[in-house]
Amino acid sequence: MALPKNPGLVLLRHHPTATAMTSPHLNQNPQEAPLRNARVDHWLIIGWIAIGLKCVAVWWICRHYQVPVHPLWVIVPTVLMAALGTMIYLRKR
Repeated sequence: MALPKNPGLVLLRHHPTATAMTSPHLNQNPQEAPLRNARVDHWLIIGWIAIGLKCVAVWWICRHYQVPVHPLWVIVPTVLMAALGTMIYLRKR
């Protein structure tokens, strides 16, 4: 069997089969879905506390040692990436 020239076009033209339409995941009741993992939630809280402590430390270090970089250049990307990861985790249901 020869491979198509552009496999991406095959994926776009693919029609779901009858077995794919009867997947058990499509019939899953949302109320029966398990709740979020408490262990992950615990680590998420610890991570946010660590990020808060890091932000305070970075601000103090930049001011105390007169670093020629504004502390927000470090703090903002950290908080944005952490918020993105948290939102992805919390919205996965």
